[in-house]
Amino acid sequence: MSQTVEVRTSELKGLSLNWAMALADGKQARITKSGIRLALGGSTFGKIEPATDEKAGTLAILRHKVRFDVLLPGYPWAARVGESIAGGPTLIVAACRAIAVARLGDTIDIPVELI
Repeated sequence: MSQTVEVRTSELKGLSLNWAMALADGKQARITKSGIRLALGGSTFGKIEPATDEKAGTLAILRHKVRFDVLLPGYPWAARVGESIAGGPTLIVAACRAIAVARLGDTIDIPVELI
């Protein structure tokens, strides 16, 4: 098992945010050389990139009912899921961070190789 480090969920980006999104959806994920892979069933794994892929991010926004009716100083974009608010440099990143905060809490243990 790999070592983990505790980080603020609202500050995740890239691979670590994709990892958190898999956990937020209750899925198993694997770290591979080509990125984060999501367990699809049996020994089949598919790529998961909601924080960096516009189509996957849009589907996550719809699935989690993300709202963009808030402002957060210091960020060009802010998103809300329930009472959880997060900001980011893009709409997709702000939404994924808000989803991760709402589902996983303020901090999360991330595998060191994703930081």
